[in-house]
This record gives sequence, C-alpha cells and structure tokens, in this order.
Amino acid sequence: MKILLILSALVLLVVLLTSFAFRSKRKIETILNYGPFTVKAETVSGQTFNANYGIVKQSTIRYSVWHKDKIVEYPNELQGNTGYSHLWRVYVLEGAPKPTLIAGSQSLFMINEENGEAVVKTLHTQDSDFAGFQFLDEQDGQPGVPIPVYMDSDLKRVDTLKGGDYLLINKQLLLHIPDLKMTTLQNQKRVVDDYYFMSAGGVVAVSPDKKNLVFMGGKTVEGPAYIYGMIVYDDYATKSEYLVPYDRTLTRSIELNYDNREWFKTYFEWVMDKDNHYRLQVRQYDVLPFWQGRYADKNVVYQLTPVNNEMQQVFADFILQQLGLTKEAIHPGGQYSSNMMIIHYKNHKFSLWLRPEDKIVVLMPEESFGPLAEEQIKIIHELGDAFNEQLAKGEYQSNFTGF
Repeated sequence: MKILLILSALVLLVVLLTSFAFRSKRKIETILNYGPFTVKAETVSGQTFNANYGIVKQSTIRYSVWHKDKIVEYPNELQGNTGYSHLWRVYVLEGAPKPTLIAGSQSLFMINEENGEAVVKTLHTQDSDFAGFQFLDEQDGQPGVPIPVYMDSDLKRVDTLKGGDYLLINKQLLLHIPDLKMTTLQNQKRVVDDYYFMSAGGVVAVSPDKKNLVFMGGKTVEGPAYIYGMIVYDDYATKSEYLVPYDRTLTRSIELNYDNREWFKTYFEWVMDKDNHYRLQVRQYDVLPFWQGRYADKNVVYQLTPVNNEMQQVFADFILQQLGLTKEAIHPGGQYSSNMMIIHYKNHKFSLWLRPEDKIVVLMPEESFGPLAEEQIKIIHELGDAFNEQLAKGEYQSNFTGF
C-alpha cells in the first residue's frame, strides 16, 4: 500500500511538472526589414522544470523570414537531432552583390531574390556538432575566430556576418561573398597519416594565394601521450592533403594553438616550390625563441610550463621582490595542497601552485569572483607581465624543460 501511494504521488508530480512546461506566452514582432525580406521573432516564454533548480522561467526565440507577406520555406529540415525544429538564427550577409540572408539551425540556407521571387539554396547540413561560420581572411588576410550557430533564448537579433570575402561554412563549404560562388571542400578526410583532423578551432591559417587551408591534427602514442601536426588541405577544391608534424618543445607549443595566430607565424612558414606552389613547413631557428608564461582560464591565472620543480621557488622569490615582501609572506597550502604556497599581500592572498606531474607552476587569485577578485587579477597580470619581460631577455630559461 505504501509503495502504491508513493507511485501515485510520483505520477501526480510528473503531471504537475508537465503542466508547468506548457504554461507559456507567445509574442511575435518584426525585428528587421532588409531589402525585400522581413525577419520576425516569436518569443515563447513560460515555466518549465529543471532537475537542478526546480521550476524555472524559460524563453525560446523562433525566427522566421518573410517575402511579400509569405513565409520563406526551406527545401529540407532545419535540424536532425536536437529536438528544436524551429529556425534558430538569421544573419545578414555583408558584401553580397544583392540583399542576402543566411538562416538555419544545423542546416544552413542562403536566401535572396531572383526575378521577384525568393530563392532558397541549401548551403550545408551539419551532421552532429553545431553549425558554424569562419571568415578565412578576417585578420590581416588570415582566419578569424569561428562563429558557432546557437539557439537564442533571451535575445531577438539579426547579426551581420562580416569580416572578409571568404566564408567557410561548417568547415565544408567555402562561399566567396562578392559573387556568391560556392566551392565544396572535397578533401575533408578525418585521418591523414594517422593524425586525426581536429575541427574545434576551425582553420588555423591559409596560404598567401588562399588555396591551402591548415587545420590542427593529432594522434595518440605510447604513454599515453598526444602528438600534434598541421593538416594542410592543398588546393582545397581537390582531394590532396599532407601533414606537417611538429615538436611541441621546439615550437614552444604550450596549448592547442589553433587560436594563436602569432604562434603559428613564429614557428611555421609558407615556401614556394619549383612549381610556384605554396607548401607549409616548420621554421628553422639557429637559436629558438625564449619560453614565455601565459594567461589561462579566461585570463584569470598565469602559468609557466613546462618547468622543473625549482621554478616555483624562483617565481616566488621574484613575486616577493616585485611586491616588496619578505619570505614571511609565504605560507603553506592546505592539507591537500602540499605543493602550494599561499602568498599574503595587503588584504589579498595568492596561490602559487606547483603540479610536478604536469610540469606546471600556476599563480592564481584566492577569489575569482567577489569584491577582491578584480584587484587580485590585476596584480597577477602585473606580475605575469613583469616576469615575461625577464623571460624575453633570456632569464630563467634553464628552469624550463620540455614536453
């Protein structure tokens, strides 16, 4: 009997929670008139059940594109496996020869007008990951940061895609915006010379003639460890590709460098072969550039890697000198932080943490949030910048090891 009462209560709870999910309000408004097109946004807001927070408010934005008072229809599904079948986003395509929109979810479509009629062309359908864009000539002729296509929940906006002439769509289709010419990338292999294609950061670089695209690749080796290489799609409209492996120590590669353009320019170069064709290679140095520290975790912490264990005390001494402190300002870490120093400075505390297994020393604030966080992060940057200045002069390089 007791079990039946519990089951009945659970059923009632599910019914109540389901009813909450359907308490919604709908509001439709026009948010953009662009050329012959109108973009509308329907806001569906209400209450739903969240397993972590209980009953919560939720809003969903459903976009629609209209042409001459008729809604624009699409030749295939907007998405295949997310459960949200509405139109997620709409973008104005800057630089197109006529008013053009790109709209979609996982599937992306180009919308413009021909002979007074709306024309919808399928660009590409993303199978599993989020759809996305990347301009290949946004930053001094090199790729910009990838732009993922996410569903809006609390904003109603029509963003403008701008930044260059070459727009890569889902890493598979290249759109030349000035003439809307599309080129399908035929050569996107998942594996090249046993290195797996890593799509997370998009295109790392393009050759000077804009015919070669560079992505990161990697593979697992004994250890287990991971080694990296650059996968070059050589003349991307064909089926040619090659690998440029590199040594992480010799290239000072302290992170996945697909989003670090300066690192790429420092350690790689394009050379012209006898057929006047660009090929990528690792730069050769008689004397390698010096190691540097870097900021991580959204620029909150400063890291030194790969380093020996002695670097923790070396950096601690430097911090004491910079802040005008004595060694009494250093306190031990907690019970489970035997490799941590706590540095007291005025009303601040900083953790200087050694992780021998990772060959890393990390300087971090006691508070990442709260009233003291901003000042502590500022001090960390002052210390990190000052230490980098010394590293750039060749100081402390003997405390760096290798990967």
